[in-house]
Amino acid sequence: MEEVGESMRMPVFQADTYVASQGNGRLLMVFLGWGMSPEPFISLSKPGYDVMLLWNYRPAGDDSFDCLRRMIDGYSEIVVVAWSFGVVAASYVLDALSDLPFTRTIAVNGTPRHIDRCMGIPPAVFALTLRGLSPAAVVKFNTRMFADEKERIWFESYPSTRGFESVQAELNLFGELPPYNSSANRWNFAVVGGKDAIFPPANQSACWEGSGCKVTLFPESGHYIDMQKVIDDFVVDKDLVANRFGTAMETYRESAGAQREVARRLWESAEPFLPGRKDTVVEVGVGDGLFTELYADRLRPKELLLLDIAEVETSRFPTKSRFVRCDAETVFSQLCPDASVDAVFSSSTLQWFNSPEVFVARAYRALRPGGILAFSFYGEGTYREVAEITGVSLKYPDPSGWKQVGEILLIEKETVEARFADATAAVRHISRTGVNALRRNPSTAVAAGRKLIRDLPKNADGSVTLTYVPYYLIIRKPII
Repeated sequence: MEEVGESMRMPVFQADTYVASQGNGRLLMVFLGWGMSPEPFISLSKPGYDVMLLWNYRPAGDDSFDCLRRMIDGYSEIVVVAWSFGVVAASYVLDALSDLPFTRTIAVNGTPRHIDRCMGIPPAVFALTLRGLSPAAVVKFNTRMFADEKERIWFESYPSTRGFESVQAELNLFGELPPYNSSANRWNFAVVGGKDAIFPPANQSACWEGSGCKVTLFPESGHYIDMQKVIDDFVVDKDLVANRFGTAMETYRESAGAQREVARRLWESAEPFLPGRKDTVVEVGVGDGLFTELYADRLRPKELLLLDIAEVETSRFPTKSRFVRCDAETVFSQLCPDASVDAVFSSSTLQWFNSPEVFVARAYRALRPGGILAFSFYGEGTYREVAEITGVSLKYPDPSGWKQVGEILLIEKETVEARFADATAAVRHISRTGVNALRRNPSTAVAAGRKLIRDLPKNADGSVTLTYVPYYLIIRKPII
């Protein structure tokens, strides 16, 4: 049992925990909803992540966070998925332990204002549920969670291991728990079931409006949404990204026409703003050096630090450069302390991060006064042709919701249409540039490739177009 709460103003509660540990450096924390047992969720997984389940929330005897902190403090990255009333519980945890490396946070059919007339479950509905609670009412509630009969049958194949008194006490706790009300939004994504009969979808949407949290509607889903699907769709499989880009390194350069053009445009945009001092330059996501070769001979920095999650052929880079294979999102601050570098570059990479906005803030802190960040990355609409056919897509960054960091010199968006002779050539491009890191199962990937060859829209001449939506972001740290 682990205590969850805050030592000062926050309500104090505790939860049971289950950790599936495989010695990974990343952690996926899953906050379950009211009345849940862990058995239906123990199989949840994400390659490269340990998984922690939290459930059975109840009052705590004191206000210490030490136990929970000790459990999760060793991880380099923590991703949170919270469902139903687990969203308000997770909100308090995220607030109290905000110094830990949380990257991506996903709320599923729940809100921080869990009991609220306009942004949660209406108080009158909650009061009626609490007043009429009985073992039969719990069964009825569980039935109402599902819009899909197969999912309901699956769920009922895991009989609850919790007694009625435990479930009743937990509901009492949530009734006494104040809705989380803070100006600090702790959530990146919200998943809303269009047929949710527990948390009104309109109230969920109202809660997230204007918060900076990106809402995704699952129109046919009820209150329960397949949690494994949420994890698969919203959490970046970084091990797969590294594998696919590493495998594609030999073919990337000859196939990455769009990426080459984005690199060229980024360099042309950044060059006029470069600081006079260029002693230390860092490039994140160096790949096969398409962007590096544009600036290395021009700048000749005293120190050039190159980072990539995949293994690269270092012989093609300047002899004085230093390459580190790493997940830059999680270790950047260790490699580049505050005020230690003059420029940070990154071309076509940030879309593979769980929290690009957090990384931008870290990179900014690493700049010396007068230094710049120059980033290109892809946004919503990229590979829309593929997403419309397969239903699979990255959750692309949206810089319009980011807080301003430093002096923004440039933020531009464009649309690039890459044309290929036919669908086979387009699918070959996807494979040879490594940007197909969306399917882990080889047979599934092969099936998706065949479907794309068959269904990608054809132009009048038989050619096929793939859309890229690159953003260009240049930020300068003022000279004090």
